[in-house]
Amino acid sequence: MKLLVLNGSPNRDKGNTHKFLEPFLAEAVKAGAEVESHFVADLDIKPCRGCFSCWKSGGDCIIEDDMCWLLPRIAAAEVLVLGAPLYIYHLPAALKAIIDRTIPLTSPKQEVVEGESRHLTREDQQGVGSILLVSVCGFWETHNFDHLSAWTETLCRASNAQFAGKLLRPHAYVFSHMPALAPGKAKVVKALKQAARELVQDGVVSPETEVAVAAELMGQAAYLKLANKSW
Repeated sequence: MKLLVLNGSPNRDKGNTHKFLEPFLAEAVKAGAEVESHFVADLDIKPCRGCFSCWKSGGDCIIEDDMCWLLPRIAAAEVLVLGAPLYIYHLPAALKAIIDRTIPLTSPKQEVVEGESRHLTREDQQGVGSILLVSVCGFWETHNFDHLSAWTETLCRASNAQFAGKLLRPHAYVFSHMPALAPGKAKVVKALKQAARELVQDGVVSPETEVAVAAELMGQAAYLKLANKSW
């Protein structure tokens, strides 16, 4: 199984997204996956111009930047992993720009599938196999990811890709700064490794493992007191 990981954090390997992804990706490699990972902040990706030149020309975008080599990789990905710190309840802008620029992979003609109008994958494109959402945030509650999770499922449906699951980490700063042997963190890391094995073996992460990955690490009142100290 080939995983293409796009880490949207501008903090790269010092960010909470990377620290959360590390045990998951390491275990995925152990389970036999081939992992290609990129920090979006290192890429030159310009916003989509909405000119539809790609549809008029048969799939070629007129913008010359890193999407020229990244788009074929996205199209061929068995699993596209979206690594996303939560920015105003959605993807960071740079990562969203990449998703916007995947329009050349789709046909301009709309077709009705399961009662919905969609732009299907072009006949000459393979299309992403599945998408896994990995997201972290500074809020204590997991429900803050609801909008992003729903959007990712919609993206999968529109792209004819399987939704491989969601690995969510609320109060991510606690996870990043907890000692590795702290019981709560150790359980989450164990769940992340289980998620990696499930993805490689079954193609999806089980709901039970998703819950374990998002487990509470600290009470809300204690967390808010700690989080607000910095400001």
